[in-house]
Amino acid sequence: MDVLRETQERLAEQVRDLSRLYDLSSRLEQTRELPEQLQAILQCFVAAHGTTRGLVWLYDASVRALVVHARAGFDDAAVRALGSVPPGMGACGLAFAERRRVVIMDTETDPAFESESAREVARQHGFRAVHTVPLVAGSGEVMGAISVHFPGPRFPSEREMHQADLLAHKAALYIERYRAEQAVRESARRLEEADRRKDQFLATLAHELRNPLAPIRNALHFMQLRGSRDPDMQNARDMIDRQVRQMVRLVDDLMEVSRITLGQIQLQSEPVSLAIVITNAVEVSHPLIDSARHRLLVELPDEPLYVEGDSTRLSQVLQNLLNNAAKYTPPGGQISLRAERDGEHAVIRVSDTGIGIPPTMLDRVFEMFTQVDRGSSLSQGGLGIGLALAQQLTQMHGGRIEVASAGEGRGSEFSVRLPLCALPTTSLVSERAGALYRPDRRRVLVADDNIDGAESLRLNLEIQGHDARAAYDGAAALALADEFRPEIMVLDLGMPKVDGYEVCRRVRGLPWGDGVTIIALTGWGQEQDRRRTLEAGFDHHLVKPVEPQWLTKLIAEIPSPIASSVA
Repeated sequence: MDVLRETQERLAEQVRDLSRLYDLSSRLEQTRELPEQLQAILQCFVAAHGTTRGLVWLYDASVRALVVHARAGFDDAAVRALGSVPPGMGACGLAFAERRRVVIMDTETDPAFESESAREVARQHGFRAVHTVPLVAGSGEVMGAISVHFPGPRFPSEREMHQADLLAHKAALYIERYRAEQAVRESARRLEEADRRKDQFLATLAHELRNPLAPIRNALHFMQLRGSRDPDMQNARDMIDRQVRQMVRLVDDLMEVSRITLGQIQLQSEPVSLAIVITNAVEVSHPLIDSARHRLLVELPDEPLYVEGDSTRLSQVLQNLLNNAAKYTPPGGQISLRAERDGEHAVIRVSDTGIGIPPTMLDRVFEMFTQVDRGSSLSQGGLGIGLALAQQLTQMHGGRIEVASAGEGRGSEFSVRLPLCALPTTSLVSERAGALYRPDRRRVLVADDNIDGAESLRLNLEIQGHDARAAYDGAAALALADEFRPEIMVLDLGMPKVDGYEVCRRVRGLPWGDGVTIIALTGWGQEQDRRRTLEAGFDHHLVKPVEPQWLTKLIAEIPSPIASSVA
C-alpha cells in the first residue's frame, strides 16, 4: 500500500507540475512585457518548490553586478538589503560566475554565507536555505540567475531540480528574445535617426549650394543682356549656362529627396493636358539633348488626353526620364517620346539608343542613389536619384513606371502609366511666361550677406532700368531703406545682425512700410518655409537661384504704389 500511495503522490505531483507549466504558458502568451513574464515564471518556480519566496537576478554590466528584476515574497526593504551582488558572491553570484546550480542547505553553516552580514540578512528576511540556477542563453551567455528561498534548512528534490532547470531555461529564452527585440528596435531607431539626419543634411546641403549659384546665374544674365558679337564669348556663356542649369537640377533633386522622404510634397491636382506636360518637359530637357547632338522624336496622339495631377510634377517625371536618356546615350543617338491611350490609362514611353541596362540592374534602377555604371565615360554625373524621384512622383499620381532593356548596348525604354480623367469643360492652359517685359523704373533694395549675390542681382536690375541699391546685412538694409524708401525690397532670410524676417517686420511697422512689396529670396522652399515668410509679412517667396526673367516678370507685375504712400 505504501508503494501504491507513493506512486499516486508522484503522479499527482507530476499532474500539478504539468498543470502549472500549462497555466504559465497561457500567461506568457498574454503579455509581451519582460518584467511581467519574469514575474510569472518566478511564481511558478517558487510554487514548484512548495514555498513562496524567490528572486530573479539579471547581470547589469553598468554596475558589474547582479540586480533583482523580479521578486516573490520579498518587500522593498528586503530587496534594498540584498542590494546588488557581484559575480562570485552569495548563491546567485556563484551560480552566475560558475555557470552551475548552487544549493545552500543552511545559511548558518554554509561557507557561501560565512560573513555575518549575509547571515543577518537571511535571518532578518526569514530564509535559511537557497536553491539557485543560472540563466543561460542559447548562445552560451550567462544572463543572470533565478533562486528560491526556504524558511528552514533543506535540499531540493530531484523533481524540484528538474522543474527549476525547465523554468530557468524558459526564463532565459524570454530574456534572450526580449533583448533581441530590443536590439532590433534600437537598430531601427538608429536607422531612422540616421535617415532623418541624412534628410536634414541633404536639405541643408541643397540650401547652401543655392547661395553660390544665385550670383553665377545673375552674372551670366548680366553678360547676356550686355551682349557680345564675339562667337567665342557667346559659346563660353552658353557653356556656363548649361552647367549652371545642370547644377540647379542636381540641387533640386537633393531638395526633392528630402521633401518626398519627409512627406512634405503636396500635389496641386487638376485636370492636366498631357500635351502641355510633355511640351514643358521637352523644353526644359532640350539643352541637354542638344548638347549631346541627339535626335529627339516626339509623337502625340490625335485625341486630347487629360490626367488628374500636378502639371509641374508630371513634367518633372518626364524631364528626369529624358535627361536620363540623354546622359546614357552616346553622342548623336536617338531619343523617342511617344504618348498614347491604353484603355483607361495614358502611357508615355521614353526610349533611347543608349548603353542599355544589364538584366541584374533592372530591378534596382529606381532605388535611391543607384547608378548603372558610375565609371562610364558617357555619364554626365548625377546623384542617382532622378529615376527614384520619377517613380515616387508617378506613384503619388496613382500611376507606375516600368523599365525594359534588351541588355548592355541595346538601349532602354521607360513607360509611365497614368489613369486618364474626363476632358475639362474649360481651358486650363495657364498663361506661359517668356515675353520680354519692359517695366517702369522702380526703386529696388537688395539685401543679402552673400555680396556676390547682392551685387550681381543689383547689376541685373540696373541694366533693366531700375534704381537698385544693395546692402549686405539686415542692419544696413534697414538704414538704407529709411534713406532710400524703396518700392520693392528683395531680402535674403539668413543675414547677420538682423535676419530677413526681422527686417520685414520692422519695415512693416514704419509709416511708409505697408506700401512696400517685400520679396523673400532664399534657399529654403518647403511649404513651412513659405508659410513662415507669409506670416512675417512678405508678399512673395522666391527660391535661389531664381531665374532673372522670373524676377523681372514679377517686378513688372507689381503695381506702382500711390505717390502719397512713399512720400
